[in-house]
Amino acid sequence: MDLACQISQQQTTEVLVEDDDGVSEAALQVLRQSDFNPCCTLSVKFSKDKLNNNIRNQRRFLRCLVSKLLMSEIFEGPDGAKNLALNSKALRDDLYFEVGSLLALSLVHGGPPLGFFSPALYHSLFNYPTNYRPTLQDLGDTAFAHKIRQIAEANSMKELRCAMQSASQYLEAAGCWRNISKLSEKDMLVEDVLNFYLIIRLQLPLQRFREGLRTLGLFEQVQMCTEAFHSVFCGPVERLTAESVMDLFTVQFSEEKENTTLNFWKKYLHECDEGRCAASLKDLLTFATATDLVPSIGFHPTPSISFFSSSDPSCAFPQSHCDANHLILPIVPSYELFKKHLDYTVCQFSVMQDI
Repeated sequence: MDLACQISQQQTTEVLVEDDDGVSEAALQVLRQSDFNPCCTLSVKFSKDKLNNNIRNQRRFLRCLVSKLLMSEIFEGPDGAKNLALNSKALRDDLYFEVGSLLALSLVHGGPPLGFFSPALYHSLFNYPTNYRPTLQDLGDTAFAHKIRQIAEANSMKELRCAMQSASQYLEAAGCWRNISKLSEKDMLVEDVLNFYLIIRLQLPLQRFREGLRTLGLFEQVQMCTEAFHSVFCGPVERLTAESVMDLFTVQFSEEKENTTLNFWKKYLHECDEGRCAASLKDLLTFATATDLVPSIGFHPTPSISFFSSSDPSCAFPQSHCDANHLILPIVPSYELFKKHLDYTVCQFSVMQDI
């Protein structure tokens, strides 16, 4: 939130996007402009979106950007625990710097938590925790990981020598090919190999990635409180629940009968959480705020709920103003009608979002 104070509301950077698939290309194009200023507000326009509400577009853009960047060629490893990959073309094109810069930009401009860094990557970048040692889980499910796992799981010297021979090309590349005389030495061997492949050989990509993360001062801010930021970078991203969604909203009362509608709202959230509604909690949050994840810096302004009466309750449907994170609930005579109207409106909005 402190870093977000740098963002100017008077100056904007225009971002033109064809559709969700073109988000990362559009972001890189803007980043590569000679006059690019990360402190400018992003003015995002999707060419196929007729409404073009900037707040909604910006949140959609940042949400899509993070999901596209985690699939970039500079990352490898299991879902939710990505490491940097060594890619010579990405180094030549300085993609490590650019992706780091875009991730920093997203977080400070109100994008979602990243949640996909492995503990090894977070440690390599920020030295947290200081005593962290890479593990086999950091490698994911690869041919290399399988061969190193065979070394770690060897139960005899014969199995160990066989496993080492099978992985000889990896051991030689890591400078770890050596004579082993005792089975207990395998643990140090595995640790050395992991340290080389996950940290030592990636020093140049890590350096450029760090430089990118310095955009808007993010890297320095994280280094000052690495424990607090750990959940922003490393998964899993906290799942929405009925209680967490309820806590996001402040309620603006004007008359006593609104208490009944508020109770309908609470019941509806619990039924969404249990999968008993056509809409999901993510659909509901998107309808109210234009994003299905709580931004790392929180919502500004705070999401709120108010109520409205209609002369014909059967035609009273919920409304939202996502630029203000404001949800307006209809006052209707029964929970069944309340649920029917919310399901219809939120699901219709979700369909429109996907078009």
